[in-house]
Amino acid sequence: MCTMQAVGLIFNNTTHTMQTITSILQNNKFTVAGVAIGALAGYLYWSQIGCATGTCAITSVWYRSTVYFAVMGGLFGSILRPTVQKEG
Repeated sequence: MCTMQAVGLIFNNTTHTMQTITSILQNNKFTVAGVAIGALAGYLYWSQIGCATGTCAITSVWYRSTVYFAVMGGLFGSILRPTVQKEG
C-alpha cells in the first residue's frame, strides 16, 4: 500500500470518527451537559466543603467526588432530555 493511500485511509477514518462523535454529542446533549456540570460541581464540593476527617467514602478524595457527581449529573440530564413521540 502506498503511503498516500494509507494517509488517505487514516484521514477518512478520522473524519468518519469525528462525524460519529459529533452525532452522539448532538443526540445526547442534555446528558453530556449534566455530566460536565456534575463533574464541576463535584470538584467544587470537594474543594470547598469536602471531608475534614477523611472518613467520607465519596467526598474524601477529589476524583471520587467528581466522578460521583458527574454520574448523578448525567442521570439527571438524561431525565430532562425531551422524548420524541412516534405517531402511528
